[in-house]
Amino acid sequence: MKKLLSLTVLIFALAFSLSVLAACGEAELLTPTNLIVDESDMIIRWDGVTHTENYSLSINGEIKTLTGTEYDIASLPEGEYTFKIKANGNRTDYYDSPWSDPVIYYRPMESGLELKLANGNTEYVVVGIGSASSDVIMEDFYRGKPVTGIAESAFYGRSRLNSIVIGNNVRKIGVRAFYGCSMLSSVTFSSSVTEIEDYAFQSCGSLTSVSLPDSLEKLGVNAFSFCREMATLEIGGGLRSLPDSAFSDCTSLRSLAIPDTVEEIGAYCFSGCNSLETVNTGNGLKTVSQYAFYKCSAITEVNIGENVETIEHDAFSGCEALSSVSLPDGVSSIGEKAFYNCKSLETVSLGEGIRHIGGSAFGGTAVWENAEDLVYADKWAIGAKNKTFTRLTLAPETVGIGFGAFALCLN
Repeated sequence: MKKLLSLTVLIFALAFSLSVLAACGEAELLTPTNLIVDESDMIIRWDGVTHTENYSLSINGEIKTLTGTEYDIASLPEGEYTFKIKANGNRTDYYDSPWSDPVIYYRPMESGLELKLANGNTEYVVVGIGSASSDVIMEDFYRGKPVTGIAESAFYGRSRLNSIVIGNNVRKIGVRAFYGCSMLSSVTFSSSVTEIEDYAFQSCGSLTSVSLPDSLEKLGVNAFSFCREMATLEIGGGLRSLPDSAFSDCTSLRSLAIPDTVEEIGAYCFSGCNSLETVNTGNGLKTVSQYAFYKCSAITEVNIGENVETIEHDAFSGCEALSSVSLPDGVSSIGEKAFYNCKSLETVSLGEGIRHIGGSAFGGTAVWENAEDLVYADKWAIGAKNKTFTRLTLAPETVGIGFGAFALCLN
């Protein structure tokens, strides 16, 4: 009987204690779970807890009181952050939950550039300067996705842009991407860039030097034309051709070394580079296209690679300071006016592979002006100063006659 009475008392006491606890609001809220940083829109999120009045979000110890289950962190500056979350009760029925486990996140730098999702929303491309400063360091990733390109005309005519460091994931720089950025003085290319499209840096009049990476495989026409302050140029080993007018009218460029990988120099590629003094074409080069070095009036030395086969018409015309030319045995064709009006040119050495010399290829040169009657370029007869002769006697060592050499000798 005494045992039964004791058990009844114990049950009554326990029930009374539970009712008191409930009345005092001591039911504990559950701790919020799944605290994550969503980099795609820079929002921190967590799963909601029932019976919660609000939440306390700790950001490096600073507490934000929130009613929802997410918080925008896009405005946070670059740096490392520790986030924790807890649910808050109304202090009548429920009391606060414990803090969640911390989430550590490094907030990357954002340049302020205007970006747009591309390629099935898996990456970003730069489409405008946005709020970026005059000196831009592109981010490699933006909102958790790589930045892989610079779109067509993204920086077109932006005169406030002074320098830019291209991001390490950028593969392509679009048509006219930096066209007419008149104050742009420095561009640092990453080793990820494989393509620079047409007119990309045309008329960047303050750009002083260009170093193209080995990763670059395609360069567009007029890519750097009219960059009048560009004094130095380094061409990476990934290019197979230099396109038409790529560096035309770069009037401060003084020397040029073309890597062995380049097989063709396009039309007008370096035309008008009137400060260019020395040219080394590389041993992979096969074709020097028409007008490639047209009116490069300061060139004094050209080292033609041993595998060059064709020098097209007007390729070096107007190179007034060029005094000598030595062509390797691989050269088979010299186009019309190829060295026309190279006024200082007085020494020409032609390889054994020559099969064709175009009309006026050496017209207006010292070779022509210094001749007494018949005009020779090495062992090739290329013309006659006296057009009235009736009988022609070639030198015994003559190996060829240039195209149109005696076209006006009517007698």
